[in-house]
Amino acid sequence: MRYAIVSDLHANWQAWSAVFLDLRSNGAAGIVCLGDVVGYGPQPAAVLQAAHQHVDHFVLGNHDAVVCGKLAPTLFNDTARDLIDWTRGQLGANAVRFLGTFPLTLAGDGFRCAHGAFANPAAFPYLLTRDDAKASWAEVPEPLLFVGHTHEPALYLLGNSGTPHCVEPQDFELEDGKRYLVNVGSVGSPRDGDARASYCLYDTDQRAVYWRRVPFDLDAYRAAVRQAGISDQPNYFLHHDPRQGRRPIRELLNFSPPSTPDQAVRDVVEVQAITRLRRRLTLWRTGFLVLLLAATLGAGTGARAAWRRRTRVARISPPALHPIDAHAAAPGCNLAELPDAPVAPGAALPGWVLRLGNRYRQSACTAPLADGTLALELVSTDPGESIDLALPPIAVRPGMAFHPDGMFRRSPAFAGSIAFVASLTRNVNGREETVDQFYVKEPNQPKGDGWCRARQKFDIPAGGSSIAFHIRGQFTGTVQVKDVRLTCSEGSGIGVQGKTVLSSRQETLSRPTLRP
Repeated sequence: MRYAIVSDLHANWQAWSAVFLDLRSNGAAGIVCLGDVVGYGPQPAAVLQAAHQHVDHFVLGNHDAVVCGKLAPTLFNDTARDLIDWTRGQLGANAVRFLGTFPLTLAGDGFRCAHGAFANPAAFPYLLTRDDAKASWAEVPEPLLFVGHTHEPALYLLGNSGTPHCVEPQDFELEDGKRYLVNVGSVGSPRDGDARASYCLYDTDQRAVYWRRVPFDLDAYRAAVRQAGISDQPNYFLHHDPRQGRRPIRELLNFSPPSTPDQAVRDVVEVQAITRLRRRLTLWRTGFLVLLLAATLGAGTGARAAWRRRTRVARISPPALHPIDAHAAAPGCNLAELPDAPVAPGAALPGWVLRLGNRYRQSACTAPLADGTLALELVSTDPGESIDLALPPIAVRPGMAFHPDGMFRRSPAFAGSIAFVASLTRNVNGREETVDQFYVKEPNQPKGDGWCRARQKFDIPAGGSSIAFHIRGQFTGTVQVKDVRLTCSEGSGIGVQGKTVLSSRQETLSRPTLRP
C-alpha cells in the first residue's frame, strides 16, 4: 500500500489542493496527517473540511491542540495567539470537537507517526538534532518514524554503529538492521528556503520512502491572506518566491554596445556577395531535404500511431441523457442505479456514459450472478488504459452531503485499481475550476464471498456547483459491481455567513490498521 504522509497544512488551501492532486496522481491509497491542519493560514474551515473528507488518519499538532482548548495559548508568541483566536472564530463547534479527537501518535506495521519528537509527545518538542532523533528512537521500537512540526524536511539514520547521522533528504529503501526518522516538512508553511509544499510517500510493499516537492499558487495565497485581514508574518515561504529573485533581462546582459566608431568591431568583411555562397547553399538545401524527408516519415509513423489510438477509444452513451438536479432529488433517492435488464458488451448502459480506453481489449455489460440478480461486469486486458463509467453532471450546492455505496468483486487475476471517483466544479474568486479527483474511494471493506464494499460520504465545499460521479478503473482482469447507490442530503455541515462549518463524522470509515 502507498501512504501519503503530510504535515503542517496550516490552513493553506492552495498548497493542500496542489498536494492532494499530486498524491492521488502518484497512487497514494491512504493519507496520514501529522498534525497542524489549522493555524497561520487564511482558510482553516475549507482546509479542515477537505482533510476531514480525504485524510484517513490524523495525529494532534500543537496548533490543533490550542484551537480545541487542549493546550495553553500562553505557549505561543503574540502573532500566533492572535491567529489562534481568529481561527477559532472561523470554525464551528463540530470542527473544534473534531480537532480534539486526534491522538498524539499513530502506530502502523513497522512505522510510527507523531507531530514532534517521540520523547514526551504531549509537550510537542521540536526534533532538530541527531541527539533528538536518538531520544525518539529510544522511546519506540519501530524502524521507521515520521514527524513534522519544524516545517523543514530532514532525514536521520541509525545503523549498527549506534551513532545517528543526519543526511540529505533523499528517496530510500528500508534496510534490515537500520532505523530511520523522517521529517516530512510542511505542506502549508515550508521554512527551508523552498516555497514549494513538502510531503512524503511511503510504499509499504516496496519498503521505500519517496520525497515530493509541489509548487502551489503563491499569488492566490497572498490574496487570501489579504482578504482574511490577518498577518502574513508567519508565512516565511512568501519571502522565497522563486520569481522575486529574477532580475530584468537588461540587468543580466554583460555586454555594452560601443558608443563611438573607434570601439566598433575591426578587420571584418562588411558585405559578402550572396553568389559566392550559392554552391554551399545548394549543399545545405540538399541536406535539409534529406532531413525533411526523414522527419516526414517519422511524423507519418507518429500520426499513424495517434490515429490507431484514437480509433481504439470508444464513448458509448444512451440517446437521451439529461443532467441530474440533486436539489430536486427526494430524500434517499438513488442517483446511480445500475441497469436492471441485460446489457450486452458494446451496448449503451442506461443512465451512464461509458468510455473505453481500448474498445478491442475492454468491455462492459451486465451479467447474472449465482442468485440470478444482475451485476455490472467490467473486463480489461489493457493495463495502460482506463474504463470509465460516468453519470451525467449533477447540480449541487455547498453544504450538501453525498453518500456513495457499492459492492465490488475482483477476479483472482485482477491487477490494478477500481474506485468510486467524483470530480467537483466550483467557483473560486469568480473563476470556475474543476478538481478531477476531488473524491476517490476504493473498495476496502471485505464482505464475504470475494465482495468488498466502498462507502464513504463526502461534502460539497464552498463554491461547489456540480459534480461528476464515476466508476473508474485501470486494470487487467474482471470486476463485478452491484448494489451501487448514490444518495444526497443536506448534511450536518452548515453554510454560515459564507463559511463551511465542518460536521462530525456520521460513520466509522474503513481504514488500514493503525493504532492510536
